[in-house]
Amino acid sequence: MSTNGKPVSVNRAATASGDEDLVGLARQAVADGVRPIRETASGSQPTPALSSLMASAEALRSANKFSDAEGFYRQVLDREPHHAPAWFGLAQMAMTTRNFELATHLLGKAIAGAPNEPANYVQLGICLASMNRWELAVQAQRKALQL
Repeated sequence: MSTNGKPVSVNRAATASGDEDLVGLARQAVADGVRPIRETASGSQPTPALSSLMASAEALRSANKFSDAEGFYRQVLDREPHHAPAWFGLAQMAMTTRNFELATHLLGKAIAGAPNEPANYVQLGICLASMNRWELAVQAQRKALQL
């Protein structure tokens, strides 16, 4: 699997220890150039244009129009590459289509952008459990509860 032409190692998190297990995918995302929202030029407040794009993406995702929704999420990411909610939305679609490996990678990017968002860890735990990576799944759920 690759993202933006770069190979992605989903198993990277399995080789880490302690809390690093939970953020191994986030570290991969950071290595890919994703920065937390607080470090972006526009700050954490979305512009009206991004809000409108996100609203459209979410509505289409809710209607299971994934191809159309992906287009809106990609427009958001073209303007704001570190937009954690857009990465999270793409991960939700990957989970719905049972592509848990891709969803895990996308959630890593969401975690890199919003490391204190419990929903990112909850969904990561679900993905990891779906791939029978039980210890990491439990750690992700515990991290979500800590936040």
